[in-house]
Amino acid sequence: TLGLNSITISSSLSNFFKDKFNLKTTLIYNGLDKNKFYFENSNKDFQLRRILFIEYGLEKKNVKALIQEIKKVKEKYPQLEFACFGLGKITPMPDYIKFYENPDDALIRELYNGADLFLFPSLYEGFGLPPAEAMACKCAVASTAVGAIPEYVIDNQTGFILKNDLSNVLEIIDDLINNQEKLKTISESGYKKINEFLDWDKSVSKLLKYFQSLKECIPK
Repeated sequence: TLGLNSITISSSLSNFFKDKFNLKTTLIYNGLDKNKFYFENSNKDFQLRRILFIEYGLEKKNVKALIQEIKKVKEKYPQLEFACFGLGKITPMPDYIKFYENPDDALIRELYNGADLFLFPSLYEGFGLPPAEAMACKCAVASTAVGAIPEYVIDNQTGFILKNDLSNVLEIIDDLINNQEKLKTISESGYKKINEFLDWDKSVSKLLKYFQSLKECIPK
């Protein structure tokens, strides 16, 4: 039950419970499994060639709208490659988008490492972990400002913030095509940021302190 001792995983959730229910919560971020998601592409030259996204069956994930923007990008830049992964292909998409069905963690890491830009168009998240996974693999990220994402994706610094209608997807890609050095700068800044921001040791330490505070509140 939500109450004074509830845990949230992003500032947006903390603010939601405070504004909606006047509830104070304890913020403890997710950790990131760095044994699964890490940079391993030593040959990466940070040229925009391949764009990756995730296929979902939920409307709030906004994949249908993203496909429409991808069509515009492909029309302008036919040399770009597109790939996506998910449990199954649900959203109709062009044949030039290569789909990977139900990949394991090793393949997902390979896809992140092999991509130059990861698009995350979701309209709602409690946290939003996939962009963090991509950044840990030194893949630049463009994401909507949902969940905890605005706390680790700083627009034009550690990544790019997408508008909810995705109208700036092509604009971001134009920028990266015309300014190749920017892709490297964003990718490396995002990599550094996410490794500082998400750390299981820090999260576990905060969780232990949280449990200790609960213990101290129990009447003896």
